Amino acid sequence: MKVVADFWEEHCVECGEPACFKTCPKFRRGAHGRCERILFGDFGLVKFREWGKLELLWHGRMAKSETAAKLKAWNAKWEPVAKTLQRVLGWLPVAYGKGPYGIFRSLRWRRAKRAAEFREAPSRWVVEATAKEKVSLLFEISSPRSRWTLDVGPGESGKIEIALPPVEEGALFAIRPVDANAECEVRILRNELLGDSLVKCVAWDLDGTLWQGTLSEGDDVKLKSEAIEAVKALDACGVVNSLCSKNDEDVAIAKLKELGVEELFVFPQINWGPKSESLRRLAEEMNIGLDSIAFVDDREENRAEVRDRLPQVRVYAETEIGQLVGNAKQQAPGLGSVRRTMYREEMIRRKAVKDFAGDEAAFCEASGLEVELLPVEGERTTRCLELVQRTNQLNLTARRYDEKAFDELVGSTECRAVKVCDKYGDYGIVGFVAWRGTHLVECCFSCRIARRGVERKVLDQISAGRRFTADVVETERNGEIRRIVREWLDV
Repeated sequence: MKVVADFWEEHCVECGEPACFKTCPKFRRGAHGRCERILFGDFGLVKFREWGKLELLWHGRMAKSETAAKLKAWNAKWEPVAKTLQRVLGWLPVAYGKGPYGIFRSLRWRRAKRAAEFREAPSRWVVEATAKEKVSLLFEISSPRSRWTLDVGPGESGKIEIALPPVEEGALFAIRPVDANAECEVRILRNELLGDSLVKCVAWDLDGTLWQGTLSEGDDVKLKSEAIEAVKALDACGVVNSLCSKNDEDVAIAKLKELGVEELFVFPQINWGPKSESLRRLAEEMNIGLDSIAFVDDREENRAEVRDRLPQVRVYAETEIGQLVGNAKQQAPGLGSVRRTMYREEMIRRKAVKDFAGDEAAFCEASGLEVELLPVEGERTTRCLELVQRTNQLNLTARRYDEKAFDELVGSTECRAVKVCDKYGDYGIVGFVAWRGTHLVECCFSCRIARRGVERKVLDQISAGRRFTADVVETERNGEIRRIVREWLDV
């Protein structure tokens, strides 16, 4: 999972530091030498004073979660030292920001930027908070200018998961009460800017989640209307649905067919083992990352087990279905139910592979695999943009484009959409390549055609015996496509 490795700081909604230190009646000097608009307590407690806000200046890079953890440990060790020095030496006539704490802040920001491994923008902002009294919180981004609100209060935590627009380097993220003059206490349980993959599959529990009742106890189970409508809405967005349930597989599948919904799901994981192991198998069978999977379950013990063992997976209670669907609708454009159809065709292929006497290359030949390179135009442009935005494992550069930038790429390069089919069905457009002369600019493929030999067939066609140079950006997940493309590189 990728995160923004940076540090949230206290600021003022009317900030004019350092001039306001001498003119503002609300100024209170903190241990850091700046205006203290927020008091921090244990376990995420944040006490907002008037005009107080939390703010983060994003440096333009994402980091591995392990990197962020190391930075937090480093900060916990040295920030108290910097504050102590600031208190001791605060009487010195040094310029604002040049004192011990000001120097520490600058070093911390630069250290976080240098340590971050990935030059890309966050895709989600996840916040979970609670409060003793009801409080409306405002979430803001400066570039592009965007706002959201969340009400938190006693009894249960409020949670918001924001699908972010393309965020520019140097953007400011802020959290504050909607009423800037309010003084309130909020306990922030989670506050993360994440850059993990878009959701490609939602895995549903059955008993108590997709239907009412417990099948193994002989209940006459009935589909929950809100759950099945969510399944259909996700399907229309191009997000496929699967099952992750503790049940007898044959009995559960028979009941799903009886209820007329079995065809809405792919690669069902129905067994009596831990949910985390079922989700691992699902990711392997679909050939997608665990961070592309969301899991919905009505039982907290199942959700906790998955959170603990698979922190990459996004976990939802059945009461959060509406939020899950809302986030999916804000993702890159999808293929609608076509994607589900393709995965169900793949289920048939997998069974045929198991029954086939030969290796996978021989199976591809026997299945009549055909690869066609088509101009990038019309609906194919939308599909190719989606591939560039969504693919990770078979993406040579991992660069993301908005529509304008992608149109410029298509107009300034030779490029092709890759269409694949075999006797089991049509894979559709599963790849995009762009090049200038003998320089490969972009090369990405859907993970659904991994290990089918499609990448090499495409590179053979566009190279026509030539060697390439290429834009190659190493990520933690694109090793396979880098190895394949290296065979065509002029090194």
